[in-house]
Amino acid sequence: MADLIVLARAQQLPTLASVNAAYLANLISAASTAIERYCKRVFGSAAYVSEVYDGNGSTAMFLLNFPITALTSVVVLESDGTTTTLAGTGFDIDAGIGEIRFERDCSTDYCYFPAGFQNLQVNYTAGFATIPADLQEACAQYCAWLYAGSAVMAGVQSEKLGDYAASFGPAAANIIPLQVQKMINPYRSIRP
Repeated sequence: MADLIVLARAQQLPTLASVNAAYLANLISAASTAIERYCKRVFGSAAYVSEVYDGNGSTAMFLLNFPITALTSVVVLESDGTTTTLAGTGFDIDAGIGEIRFERDCSTDYCYFPAGFQNLQVNYTAGFATIPADLQEACAQYCAWLYAGSAVMAGVQSEKLGDYAASFGPAAANIIPLQVQKMINPYRSIRP
């Protein structure tokens, strides 16, 4: 997982402008990781080689990573151990949602994804070459929230002043502020 923003982008927020660079880099990495885990996807562009899928017997399939920027091939693993490689040019791609579909005028040995367990390997590239501005802003705001110490207080469920007592809830590191969630929810994957 790569960071969603660079140091200079985070420092555009007045709250983070004078923060120690090494400390801010750690905040950026923590915020980037938390956002990608929450969204259940990787945002930066990457090549995926031999990613394994179960065939579903239909003409369409959703890949785990998106947006798809290139589809190299789909390899069908036959029950007898042989393979058939289908060129990526034989598919229609809905890049934004990560769907690949056999072309309507399909003329190869396969015009559907044969049903089976882990019988397909897909080679493709997916992700953003440049992280969208709203994701960058969400990451910067999350860093500012972490820096301000909100994460420390976020886990507090109750406090008492006389003979001080406090009780803590879920780990604060798992908490993403509501304003950040609202910014990143449109990017959240709903796939299992």
